[in-house]
Amino acid sequence: MKKILHNLVIVLVIVLLKSCTYSLNIDTKLFVSGIGVDVNDEGDFSLSFSYPDISEFSPESSKIKGDGSVCGFGKTFYEAVEDIVSKTHKTVDLEHVKVVTISSKVLNNHNNFERLLDYLSHNSQISRRVYVCASDGEARDFINFKTKSGEHSQVFISELIEHNSKENGINLVTLNNLLDYFSQNKSILLPVLKLNNDKSTMYISGSYVFDNYKLVEEINLKDTMIINFLRGDSFKILNDFKYQDNNIDFEAQNIDRKIKISDYGNVSVALNFNLKTKIKNCLDSQHRRINSNFINDIKNILDKDIYNNCINLVDRFYKNGIDILNFENHIYKFNTNIWRNNINEKQEWMNKLEVRINIDNNIVNIGNISF
Repeated sequence: MKKILHNLVIVLVIVLLKSCTYSLNIDTKLFVSGIGVDVNDEGDFSLSFSYPDISEFSPESSKIKGDGSVCGFGKTFYEAVEDIVSKTHKTVDLEHVKVVTISSKVLNNHNNFERLLDYLSHNSQISRRVYVCASDGEARDFINFKTKSGEHSQVFISELIEHNSKENGINLVTLNNLLDYFSQNKSILLPVLKLNNDKSTMYISGSYVFDNYKLVEEINLKDTMIINFLRGDSFKILNDFKYQDNNIDFEAQNIDRKIKISDYGNVSVALNFNLKTKIKNCLDSQHRRINSNFINDIKNILDKDIYNNCINLVDRFYKNGIDILNFENHIYKFNTNIWRNNINEKQEWMNKLEVRINIDNNIVNIGNISF
């Protein structure tokens, strides 16, 4: 009996010690879920951390009161983090970060952007799978954004990015993607978050285009979708076109993308797309039956319309010396001789580059017909 009581006392002590240790860890740590990066007028970095309020959380109760946020300043990111530690008297835990939002002011400064990436890449706590996005305005406004449903800001931003990836051709950018692209000297598109005038609605407006760590241009959702489509990063393209005074919506899925590199003195690239296309709505006020001629007309219009949108964007970027489709890396990997002989100076080979785009739509469905 004494042995049983002795073992019971040991078990109770262990449970109490574990409970105390758990409580101590909870009370002394700041579990960061979202990071916003800004720079103030003095050139100091401003870090905004959002975190769940777990002041009432315990092994017996999983209650989370809501979101909290804190801001720290410093000439380096480490100083800004230390400022937050001194304000909260807690150890910063970055293992649960879901989203990093970077203000346009930081991104427009080449040196600041490189320093940020250096910090993120060397911080072992931050997962390489966190989403990275840009903010048109101060990042703290997006990190502190309050949704009508009470959803945590980092969850809302993550879902917003994922939704636009599925519906609008925005490419998901993780920290790993960002570091990988820049290490290979590739151009990359970073999703841009915006708020309406009263800061009650958040949305994605398009992308910032980066080349060699430099922000070179902002493009809208339509152009973002086209670039990602041409790069093979997005499997579909959505748009509308004019047919006999009617606007017709369509969705084209890329079922086959082929790239061919040739050397005719200058580098020549052929991009061939075989698309499976659905007409989303088709209104015909003349009540005509759909026949093969109608389908052919639609196909020809679509082929030409998609081609024009694609080639206009490609010409614009390459004439400005931006390898927007990352051809150089493809040629380096798969056409070494052409890369060695033709790509000595980036600006020169891009000015002479010939890009041919071939679009072939296969219309498989026509929906929402009104006759």
